[in-house]
Amino acid sequence: MAVPEAEKIITKAGLTPVVVGEGEKVWGQTPQGSALVNPKTRVLLYSGPQEARNEDKQEVTVPDLTGKTMREAGQILGGLGLRLTAVGSGIAINQSITPGTVVKSGTILTVEFDTKAP
Repeated sequence: MAVPEAEKIITKAGLTPVVVGEGEKVWGQTPQGSALVNPKTRVLLYSGPQEARNEDKQEVTVPDLTGKTMREAGQILGGLGLRLTAVGSGIAINQSITPGTVVKSGTILTVEFDTKAP
């Protein structure tokens, strides 16, 4: 789907689209379309050619996302070829895979965000 079309659909749903990448097409999003989220939740749209993901050819080290915003976490993970499942909003306080662990590209990390984080 084209980025402007995806942005329009997300905005119409009462959510906030955030484009990650420079491409014309959306190849993924976080949270997924089936997720239950609060109004105005940020939806990260990953754009660019799918070949850039290189998911089945690469292993990467999981970064420490503690203290990052959802957008920062999405950009970091997207750049590494990893995927984000966000829980909550605010600042990252916990993640499903320990930082420093080596995983395959395309792995999904669940990151917990909290508005009360220090």
